[in-house]
Amino acid sequence: MHKFIIYEHANFNSYCRELTPDISHLRSVGWNDCISSLKVIGQPWVAYQHHHYSGKIRVFAEGDYSFVGHDMNNEITSLQLITENLQNPQITLCEHSHY
Repeated sequence: MHKFIIYEHANFNSYCRELTPDISHLRSVGWNDCISSLKVIGQPWVAYQHHHYSGKIRVFAEGDYSFVGHDMNNEITSLQLITENLQNPQITLCEHSHY
């Protein structure tokens, strides 16, 4: 089971919510820009600053995060589960922007 548990305040305080599927806009579940701590169970998740998986990103591996960091505090707007094979990761680097 892969879950992302989000909390409104640091140190897992206040309201919380469990998410299992990707969510392109947290506003649809009443949680836009109000996450300060979280827990990840299973595969890693990518947190995005803007809706539809855009803007600044941060990857959260399995574990407990009592504070998401100043760069993402109250700025997470969409979440996506990483489903690729993590046993043999690969990356493609391009010399110029826009590939």
